[in-house]
Amino acid sequence: AIADGTVDLLATDHAPHTLAEKELGFLEAPNGIIGLECAYGVCHKVLVDGGFISDERLIELMSVGPAELMGHVPPAPTGDDPDGVIAGESDAQPQREGVNRLLDLSRVDDADNVDLVVLNAAEEWTVDPEQFHSKARNTPFGGWQVTGRPLATIIGSQLMFSRL
Repeated sequence: AIADGTVDLLATDHAPHTLAEKELGFLEAPNGIIGLECAYGVCHKVLVDGGFISDERLIELMSVGPAELMGHVPPAPTGDDPDGVIAGESDAQPQREGVNRLLDLSRVDDADNVDLVVLNAAEEWTVDPEQFHSKARNTPFGGWQVTGRPLATIIGSQLMFSRL
């Protein structure tokens, strides 16, 4: 369904339940797993590395689709970047064909309220729930070798998380 376009967005529930809550038993324990910190890596490994969709499509599914569902409309591309270079990049590092350009803040109504995630789509890493920033550790993905990792998160134009 993801590969043929039937599914048009991917999101996590981010259910950060404690171990004590999850040990209550199947019927009493709250639903869900922690997914926020490894969602992109797991989806990248399975869907992109598995050859089902492109990285560009994964980013659309995990960012543009949910944003549109919530009523946020991304600014239209201006088409005025003849060099195809990501903003702030040197000429020695041209943008890869088809990779989304960084947000041009001149096209944003409220540049003081920008939300952005910086990704390294090629980074290989191992999901280790003990390294999660969340209080939860309940994930079936512990030990998975995945590719693609968030490096930084900016919310409301404020750096909220950084691996840089």
